[in-house]
Amino acid sequence: MRDQQQELQPTEPLAQGQAPSPSQNLPTMSAFRPKLNKPPLFNGKHGGKIDSWTTHMDTYIRGVGESEALSLALSFLVGDAHDWYMAN
Repeated sequence: MRDQQQELQPTEPLAQGQAPSPSQNLPTMSAFRPKLNKPPLFNGKHGGKIDSWTTHMDTYIRGVGESEALSLALSFLVGDAHDWYMAN
């Protein structure tokens, strides 16, 4: 867990023994995005699991640009699902 945590660092160096003051620019928690689990691969044979896959994918691509989101989603299509996308 320690390797997943990032320590907040001030943007300006502190003198030895000096604590950061509230006026210094420290990164906020909103500047950090947690590492998300990758969605499962989708091959088109899961029947009713498309809703679950799209929910996972929506969460995974939230906050990225439209072009990058499409590329990411396509990278999780395999087999029949990928073939279907390429044909349409």
